[in-house]
Amino acid sequence: MSEEIATFTTEYLERCAYLYVEVFNSEPWNEQWSFTTARTRLFEIINTPGFVGFVFKQDELLGFLAGYCKQGQKSKTSFTKL
Repeated sequence: MSEEIATFTTEYLERCAYLYVEVFNSEPWNEQWSFTTARTRLFEIINTPGFVGFVFKQDELLGFLAGYCKQGQKSKTSFTKL
């Protein structure tokens, strides 16, 4: 069983959207994401300027991190979205 951290690209979009729905529609969030709305949300984040994202795999996708950097007056700020 090998573990791998890879860059979050559109290659992982579908699998991450399913995971997003599974996690955020459960306790403690109890949100109401559909696959389509989760996929759209992640697609928008991926296409945000300054996007940085990673996926964690161990035979299958287990998790991901997605965010972006935003320029401030004197430095960049990191915004983690998920």
